[in-house]
Amino acid sequence: MWERLTRRSFVREIGTATFGVVVLGTAACASGDSDAGPTASPAGTGAPSPTAATGSGLGGRGDWRRANFGFVSAWVLVRNGVGTIVDTGTGDVGAITDALDAGGVGWSAVTDIILTHKHGDHVGGLPNARKGNPDARVHAGAADIDAIGASDLLPVANGDRINGLQIIATPGHTPGHVSVLDDDAGVLVAGDALNGADGGVIGANPDFSEDMDAANASIEALSAFSFETILFGHGEPATTNGSARVAALVG
Repeated sequence: MWERLTRRSFVREIGTATFGVVVLGTAACASGDSDAGPTASPAGTGAPSPTAATGSGLGGRGDWRRANFGFVSAWVLVRNGVGTIVDTGTGDVGAITDALDAGGVGWSAVTDIILTHKHGDHVGGLPNARKGNPDARVHAGAADIDAIGASDLLPVANGDRINGLQIIATPGHTPGHVSVLDDDAGVLVAGDALNGADGGVIGANPDFSEDMDAANASIEALSAFSFETILFGHGEPATTNGSARVAALVG
């Protein structure tokens, strides 16, 4: 049912979709507390143990690895032996360590951490990630930095590049939400600007997004780029026809 949606039917369909993140209630995207800062998942929630999953083998074009926290994912992008982490999960960053190992690099190769947005399930692991490599620079959209509440965050804007990765401003889910594009490898890390559901691609969850008009406009912005793979904060990666899937949402 997700192959092609008009703007109106798109909003209606995602309003009725069921997200695993909702039932856990452990972080901002799950709880609806859009200003939650870096907090780990409470004990006893029944959330699956974090595990790392290997991604694609893209050779010289780059590589991606998933740090799977059960209901939310962080991502490791490796280009020419340099690691960039996108989001940090909820607390324990063992899954990120495993993903770095799977990509053939360690924390010493991580030069930059990019936070897609301010919600606790995406930034809660930041203090521990900083222990992994205290020299790594940490970036976030300017409008979300105050809510993240961490020191020394560097603001990023649309069109900026970090280790060759392009920042795309995708506000709506939060005011400072950004997505990350590896245009050489054809990989988009969408944060919560897009979600994976039922093997397809849908937009931001309206229950936990601050401005759905802006969120829908961000989908239109993403549809102008070319990529094959989409990596989500929530949902299984879409590894084929990424651009076409996003274009179908605009319809």
